[in-house]
Amino acid sequence: MLAPDVEDRILAEVRRRVAMGPAGRPDLPALPWLRPATMAAAVLACALVVASLLLPGAGSSDQVIAGPPGTPLRPVPTLAQLAAVARLQPTVALDPEHPYLHLVMDQIPDEAQREDGVLAFRHEQWIAGDGSGRARTLPLPGEDGNGQETDHVGRPGSLTVAGFVPDEVAALPADPDALLAALRHTLEVRGEGTPRPEHVAFLLAVPTVAPEVRVALVAIMDDLGFIPDGRRSDAAGRRGVAFVATVDGDRVEVLLDPRTARPLAIRVDGPSTVTEDPTTVLYRLAEVSPRPTEAG
Repeated sequence: MLAPDVEDRILAEVRRRVAMGPAGRPDLPALPWLRPATMAAAVLACALVVASLLLPGAGSSDQVIAGPPGTPLRPVPTLAQLAAVARLQPTVALDPEHPYLHLVMDQIPDEAQREDGVLAFRHEQWIAGDGSGRARTLPLPGEDGNGQETDHVGRPGSLTVAGFVPDEVAALPADPDALLAALRHTLEVRGEGTPRPEHVAFLLAVPTVAPEVRVALVAIMDDLGFIPDGRRSDAAGRRGVAFVATVDGDRVEVLLDPRTARPLAIRVDGPSTVTEDPTTVLYRLAEVSPRPTEAG
């Protein structure tokens, strides 16, 4: 055990360093929703989490996000600890050489939905700063698209990330309350309902979101009641930490990569799930891109 005065000095230094920006200045806001002791644990957890992924046996569990919850074999990071990880992630920006945000997501129906004829598709988008670009839907490898493939060019404002065009994503507020209000407003304007965990996870996946906004998104997940539920693998075999919550009667499970705090997958079970809406989404790719790829 450390002497109380030594521990206080260590915690003070941890808080100071966590609040420092990449250029060595306190340009990122503090995390009022984290207690000092939790912040210290978060910094330590960043190293421990990465180490746990590299040690032998780190991938031994066969739990998948679409399966029943499993008992974790070792401690898993909390949302507070992943907030510290999110703060350290690099941000990229759209520029003349890379003017598009390139996103790829797989939508996977469960067994009951497959029996009703719901197909598994890959959704791919190239979105310019003003919301123009290209979007296409293709069957997953090995799936029969049954003639439901689509490929179209979007006009300005038609392609969005959780209701925001990329130029708006780059200007999102870092305060969790202000961020949630902005999300609610843009979804209402677009007639897309109210904010849900799917919107928060979608924004966490985007590389152009600023570090302090990522922290705010994790804080919103915390406010929604998400708690750790063990380690999982998604349908693509990627390892992550599952967080679950009950939101508007739905059981929502978000699988986060503990190395980056970005989502790997999300699963929704409950009243909002309908046959036209596959329950599991895998976040396959999110990057900036020079141009849309020609249709294959």
